[in-house]
Amino acid sequence: MNAAPDRRRLLAVLAACIAIVAVLVIVLRSPDPVDAPAGQPAVTVPAPAQARVRAALTRDDEAIDGVPGYAPFVAIGGAKHKQIALTFDDGPGPTTPALLDHLQAHAVPATFFLIGHAIAQHTDLVLRELDAGFSVGTHTDSHDALASRPSADQQDQILAAADRITRISRHAVRLFRPPYGSYDANTLRIVRAERMLMVLWSIDPGDYSAKRPRQIVDATLAAARPGAIVLLHDGPGARPKTLAAVRMLVPALRRRGYKLVSVPELLRDDPPPRRQPAPRGAGR
Repeated sequence: MNAAPDRRRLLAVLAACIAIVAVLVIVLRSPDPVDAPAGQPAVTVPAPAQARVRAALTRDDEAIDGVPGYAPFVAIGGAKHKQIALTFDDGPGPTTPALLDHLQAHAVPATFFLIGHAIAQHTDLVLRELDAGFSVGTHTDSHDALASRPSADQQDQILAAADRITRISRHAVRLFRPPYGSYDANTLRIVRAERMLMVLWSIDPGDYSAKRPRQIVDATLAAARPGAIVLLHDGPGARPKTLAAVRMLVPALRRRGYKLVSVPELLRDDPPPRRQPAPRGAGR
């Protein structure tokens, strides 16, 4: 009649099994460094920079944390402060090094939404973005429109690029931008489950189709307002017009009294309103 000791032993065995399973899950989900060509070391943030990069990404996380609780996405920040966030999609690409040179030389924060395939080709540029303190997010693995695609396909696209970034940064990705602004209810469920914030935009100056840099500058300045999020591109191919426009746009915005910030800075300094206007054509 030793039912009680037997029960305790059974519970102890079950607890040990649960602990082992939990450890295995953590190990299996832990990011590995990005696969490198044969004979080359795997790529991740160098040890001397890891603490600095981790601290910057943690600050971004803290700014992001409060928003998904009341807004399914953000397209514009608050209007209390005269701040604007420049964001760049579809990179890294051939224009990215010169763009980073200019942004760093003029102390301009920015946010980059990265394509998975481009990350694999330009891992050194992702490292540079992280090391310089820029904010980064996933822009899917192959830039597919997500709306109405099966939920599993959407999740694969979103997380494939995020995982590539995480293997480099050693930090979970918290920002996401859907290609073409294409999303549906499944997208929002996936993003929420992954504790990501979907970032849209309030200004699209059409840099991907502009004939002259001045068109990009004029369109941005005409729509500029406190809290604006500007959609620009640094890939997939060369973007010389965007680069030239940024060189004119940065001083022009500053002359108008705007402070240039990253998306997380915008969220932290001036939390976005609850009602977020989706850009024209975004969604399904």
